[in-house]
Parts: sequence; C-alpha cells; structure tokens
Amino acid sequence: MTDRVIIMSKGRIEQIATAQEIFRRRANRFVAEFVGSNNILDGSVTAIEDGSMVVDTNIGTVTVNAPQNDEFKVDDHVEMVISADKIELSAQPTGSTNEFRCSLISEEFIGSIIGLLVETTNGFEIKIQKPHHELELHNLTEEGTLWFSWKLDTPYLLPRKS
Repeated sequence: MTDRVIIMSKGRIEQIATAQEIFRRRANRFVAEFVGSNNILDGSVTAIEDGSMVVDTNIGTVTVNAPQNDEFKVDDHVEMVISADKIELSAQPTGSTNEFRCSLISEEFIGSIIGLLVETTNGFEIKIQKPHHELELHNLTEEGTLWFSWKLDTPYLLPRKS
C-alpha cells in the first residue's frame, strides 16, 4: 500500500502525487492520457474577465473558471482536460453554459458504469462515463440527438506544448 503514486514515461518521472491528485489534477498531457478516461481539447484563450476564461476549442467556444494564479493569458494555447465522469448528459437542451449537441456513437458496459462515445456536430468525439441508474432516464439511440455539458469548474487546464 502507498499514499503516493509515481507516473513515469521512458524512465522520466512525469508526476508524483496522491492517487486522487493524479486523477483530478494531471501534471501534463501524458498523465492525462494515461490515467482515467479523459477528454483533451486543444484551445486558445480568447478572454479573461470576472474570474472566467473563454477558450476556443475543437468543439467550440467554452467558458471555464480562470485559475487563481494568473498562469494563462489571452492568446495562450492550452489543453483542456475534462474527465469523462464529470460530463452531464441530457436528452433535451438545458441552456447550461458549455452545452453541446451530439449523437451517440457507441456504448460500453463496464460493470455498473456505462462508457459512452458521442460525436459533436463538428465531428469531434467525446467520452462520457455514467452509472446505469443515471442513464435509465435517457432514451439512448444512435438516431437520437443528445446534449452534453459540464460545470465551469470541471476542466483542468494545461499549457499546450508547441
């Protein structure tokens, strides 16, 4: 048993932290891809104001809580990491910030969790994970339209490497 985890790549330490810290606050893209089911969107910061940041991404314009440390500036390139289990799904639009239309591509049953792969209207694929009981409310069909969204504090931003 351990209280700290080391993630390594090619003999190089990428991150040392608790399991929870690694799962929710990845140090870089390698760790984000290695740990959990994450969606990684490339983007550029277009505005920062009143504690929020606007980022143009692969799927469209999104708003997130601005980090408190002023790490990012307008025109910075970022990688936005969104955990698949933090994405909400709806059969109807809810008017939420960061809400996008999508269609179901596939479902994978993983014990009590369902892993969904959806496609945005511009062809970008997003992974979503939900417990069975949450998805019983939705009529999931490959012909149907769905909407996904996340809260402003859900994404974790990393500086994008050139």
